[in-house]
Amino acid sequence: MPNTNLQPTVEDVAPRFRLKAFDEAVTPPVRRARRILDQVRSILLRTFDATITAPLRPKRRLIQQVHVIFNPESRNFDKVCSTIDVMNQVIPYASRCSLRFLSCSRQLPFENADIELIGCGSGATVFLLKTKQGHKVLKIYRQSLGRRFHDLLEIFKRKYEIVASWYNGRFDLVPAARFLILKGPLLGVPVAAALQAYVDGEKKDFFREFSDEQLLRLMREQEELRRQFAFFAERTLAVHSRDGLCLDLLGRNNVVLANSGKELRFALLDNGIFDLESMKGKKPHIYRKLEAHVSRIRFLLRAITSFATYKFYVFCVLCSDLVCTLDGVADFAM
Repeated sequence: MPNTNLQPTVEDVAPRFRLKAFDEAVTPPVRRARRILDQVRSILLRTFDATITAPLRPKRRLIQQVHVIFNPESRNFDKVCSTIDVMNQVIPYASRCSLRFLSCSRQLPFENADIELIGCGSGATVFLLKTKQGHKVLKIYRQSLGRRFHDLLEIFKRKYEIVASWYNGRFDLVPAARFLILKGPLLGVPVAAALQAYVDGEKKDFFREFSDEQLLRLMREQEELRRQFAFFAERTLAVHSRDGLCLDLLGRNNVVLANSGKELRFALLDNGIFDLESMKGKKPHIYRKLEAHVSRIRFLLRAITSFATYKFYVFCVLCSDLVCTLDGVADFAM
């Protein structure tokens, strides 16, 4: 029977190789050679991934791309992406042709599912799976391309569990997810992946696409959204001050407001975690950006708290006036 419920079968999941005994048997030169080959393979696969996701990235001018390529503070993946973007400007439609050549979605363990590339973050390439039963999101973790992915899968799963413990409870801001090993859509190479619930509606980046005035107006108009943000802000500030950790707030669409037609909903679509002390020493420019976002969260929380206090005060005044009016009517009736 076809597998239509988006649950991978045993045959679909890549086998777990136990290489410890082999590692002990081979000589050090062979181990070094194998590590080098693994690194080369991983670099090639990441380059292919950057090639097929190039059309999804924001367009930049040529001079901006060159700046990213030669900027020592740029991540290696960003340098590769900018190089691919420059090539696309020289050779139009290169990425689209590469997508047809490199894509191997037939090997994915999901029957009767239409697969669409919809996003690429700093750590994952994202596909939308469309089925008759509904939509799911498939995240392919780029770090596992060409590597021993089972240990990495445990790390990704643990990060998800930590973030979910922070932000699920009174509200479930982190969509449910399952973690698995499968043959990915890039050349059918086995990868670590997550199958995540799809957040319906148009999604806008909380930090990039809204001003403070717009966010405060929305939260004053929508009580449920205000409560969701207050929950998110309180948890973020508590973890920031207590544990020296912070959710990755910097990636595009990591924190979104989703519009399903009735109300806006707060959702967290990425499970990255920053160690603030380490980030402050190694990447101070990223640390400063993260702290700016945390300061903005703190400001917005204070603003909506003050607004809620003001609303409660007005309610109390109105109740007091109503009681006085009723007392006056009672006295007049007597």
